[in-house]
Amino acid sequence: MTAKAIFTPRPNSFQFEDRLLLLEPAVKVGRTHKDDRGEADNAFFDSKVLSKDHAVISYDHGQRTFFLQDVGSSNGSFVNNIRLSKAGQESRITRIYSGDVIRFGSDVLDKAKNVTQRAIVSKICLLYPDGNQCSTRPTDSKLYRPSESMENIQTVGTIKDSYSPNNDKFDMDNQQLCRKLSEIEAQLEDREMLVRSVQRKQEKDTQEIAQLRQLIDRQNQDISDLESSLLQAQKIIDMHQENENGDVRDYYENLLGTLRADADNQIQSNAQEYENKIREIEEKFGKERESLKSELQDITCNEITLLQRIKTLESEGGYARAEVDKARGKETEYFNLKQELEFRIDRLESELDRANRKLAEVDSDVIVQRSDDDIQALEEKDKMLTELRK
Repeated sequence: MTAKAIFTPRPNSFQFEDRLLLLEPAVKVGRTHKDDRGEADNAFFDSKVLSKDHAVISYDHGQRTFFLQDVGSSNGSFVNNIRLSKAGQESRITRIYSGDVIRFGSDVLDKAKNVTQRAIVSKICLLYPDGNQCSTRPTDSKLYRPSESMENIQTVGTIKDSYSPNNDKFDMDNQQLCRKLSEIEAQLEDREMLVRSVQRKQEKDTQEIAQLRQLIDRQNQDISDLESSLLQAQKIIDMHQENENGDVRDYYENLLGTLRADADNQIQSNAQEYENKIREIEEKFGKERESLKSELQDITCNEITLLQRIKTLESEGGYARAEVDKARGKETEYFNLKQELEFRIDRLESELDRANRKLAEVDSDVIVQRSDDDIQALEEKDKMLTELRK
């Protein structure tokens, strides 16, 4: 027997069929190419955000443990939306559990085609060689993240399967609930993209500040060199002070004063300019951070409202089940009545056949003249039998 991993795509994922992976040997995850095509039993996907060699999934028999490692991909590998390593760097070998949401790569907007290239997002189910399922991630794990939305979807699916397909109200509520949950996941994904955008903006601002500080350091070095030149000029003036007349001394002193004044003005101007730029960057970053906090708060409120709606629909499910059971009881009663009527029709048809046979025997011997009342009574019996057959 071999340990197995089952990948099931999430709604916000690059779409693919469920994958069943045999983890002996370790399975490579990557982008499809001419030598490795995407199949139902491998982990190669035709997604442009994946690297050719993206990650590796393995199983340790001795520890009975499943592992995931990013092998230096560009767009990263994530466990429950937590990135395992920086771009181009191998991650540490990370333990994974059943129910973890594994993402390979990040969504990228193709501006040329105005299309978003989707990442591979899937919920993983891990099976030991003996067929038992691996446990879910402990709540004290650093990579733990509640997956209430997915569990609620599965609960709704189970309730739907237990009810009659004629329950239109329940189907409508179920579809509405699924749409709401899909909207939550889309909002969470948008929030994640917004956070990544802010992080990239922070990194860019940090780089700009570092460049400005380097410029300041170089300017200070230039100023220091200029002051050294001024000191050397002062020494030359002192050495020739006795031999020079007053006009020459005044000329050099004026020149020295002018150079010092220019140097001081340049220092103040550069310092003021760099301080203004740093202040503008800090104010801009503060506004973006406040905006992000406001959006995160709104999304959190929406999540709470939708979870309350889910609980309300689950409580209404008990009433819907009772109505379905009552309908099934009536259907059983109608079926039994139908069986009884069919039995009575069969019995009447048998009696009619016997009567017809007797009449045929009598007709063969004697010609009977029926009265109008007899003819009317026979017609009424024929009508009754016709209605019972219907």
